[in-house]
Amino acid sequence: MKGRREKLVFNPEYTVRSQGEGFLIKSREKELFLEFKDAKERQCFESLVQNDLFSDEETTENFERLVDTLIEEALVFALPE
Repeated sequence: MKGRREKLVFNPEYTVRSQGEGFLIKSREKELFLEFKDAKERQCFESLVQNDLFSDEETTENFERLVDTLIEEALVFALPE
């Protein structure tokens, strides 16, 4: 996630709903539940869902790995700014 500044945008083919301590991510083919124990990680994910998160913002190491995985799975796009 580090390097040049990119805007992180959720794939519009997916819907994201808050459920308890996590988020349900759905498309026609997939369903995924992400649970957050860390309040900062949850706040970062909420920013990501609202398309207000940039790659150079300070996040936790676990969250950076999560975003990398979401990008690999095409749930999130990293758009150059």
